[in-house]
Amino acid sequence: MSSLTQIFLLSLFFIVTSSTHFHATCNPDILPLPFTTPLSNTSEPSSEITILQYLLQRFDSIHCNSATLSSGTFDTFTQTCVEDFQATLTPPVPNNALGIFDRQTAQALLLKYSNDNYRDEGQTASSLGYLYKILIPVHRNRSIQTNATFLDGENNILFHFPVRAKGHIADGCGRTIATRWPNFNNTGIGLNMYSSGGMTPTGLIEIDPNSPESNASEFGPYPITRFVRGLKGNAKFLLPKHRNGILIHTGEWQNFSNWKAPEPMPNSAGCVHTWENYVAKIWKTVKKLGAKIRNNTNGQTPYPYKCQGLASVFMID
Repeated sequence: MSSLTQIFLLSLFFIVTSSTHFHATCNPDILPLPFTTPLSNTSEPSSEITILQYLLQRFDSIHCNSATLSSGTFDTFTQTCVEDFQATLTPPVPNNALGIFDRQTAQALLLKYSNDNYRDEGQTASSLGYLYKILIPVHRNRSIQTNATFLDGENNILFHFPVRAKGHIADGCGRTIATRWPNFNNTGIGLNMYSSGGMTPTGLIEIDPNSPESNASEFGPYPITRFVRGLKGNAKFLLPKHRNGILIHTGEWQNFSNWKAPEPMPNSAGCVHTWENYVAKIWKTVKKLGAKIRNNTNGQTPYPYKCQGLASVFMID
């Protein structure tokens, strides 16, 4: 069997699998990621509760804000906010589930309040103390690739390059579908950005060039761009506390498949994929702008260097 036939059959498998899962009955005790089990006032403090509280603030910024909720703890105020949100749902939540963050409530909250409505404000990188900025527009359906724009410190356009910001594939219950690398599935919006391996988070983000990753087959042979710390939008909340290790990189996809530009790139684990020649171009350009290529930190926190660039990731539909 040819590798092209294998890729076709693999893609068909995931389309069928995704469709089957979408119509499947989901276990009510297993929530869509990043949540794992129902949450209530008996739950131990956790990052899942922190994410829940972050989304509840969008539902009611007055009564469910950081001043009223005890971060990471399912306190009385959190329970009240969950009940208030459940009162808006159709069909209504059963009485015995009121105040419990269950599957129905989790699915609805993620659907309605995941988007941060972040938009790039057009500020120059230099005015904020950085050397360059990369604009990365994304669709809600991350299977649709877009073109990023590399700006110098004064917002001059230096070049455009193709990007793919889709993370792992998700089934109809909001859980990861295990796949082999590189995965070229081109259906569905992808796992949400609040989950490990999910879509690239939106927002304004500090970035920095790092020396190449050790695994060239998955990350390419050139220096990568590391997403370090979120400054605005969902990224401010997620990076680096809840998401880390997000990069702009390439991979030797043509050695493991029949992929060739300009075909759709494989999905990532939340990183931003682009073609090999553009990763090389980013590396050469940041050096010309005076940026230093840092020794690869492999996701170390806190990040030991002052970041030299910005990435602005924003939704366009």
